[in-house]
Amino acid sequence: MESDNPKVYGNYDPDDLTQDWFIDSETTDNFLLSMAYWNGVLEGLDFSANYSNDSGIESNIIRNIENNFVEIKGITNQQLRFFTDKDIEIIALTFDIKNNYNGIYIGTNNEEAYKNILEKINIEWDYRSDKDNE
Repeated sequence: MESDNPKVYGNYDPDDLTQDWFIDSETTDNFLLSMAYWNGVLEGLDFSANYSNDSGIESNIIRNIENNFVEIKGITNQQLRFFTDKDIEIIALTFDIKNNYNGIYIGTNNEEAYKNILEKINIEWDYRSDKDNE
């Protein structure tokens, strides 16, 4: 029965909550999973890093992620795409309402996986949890 796992609607414009709301997730289960992953990359996991650029992220960096990690289907929403390698790490790409990528967030509880991601996505991170005590 659809009402047991309904669609989730969203609106990401804090300045205009009266605009049309969109389907953020086809099921409540997928929405909750995406929020758990989002929490993980926002320092909910032991090892995390993030990078943002409001001017946009270079397409070669996005292609690198798409080519080296597997997209987690079903939980992508209007402004987030999630990727993994071995299901022990999460990579989230954010984009604005014009579909310009503007953020990369990573998280894992496995230090080796964390180092592997940093090596594969070779950028100057804005924040790295392993640098907290420096």
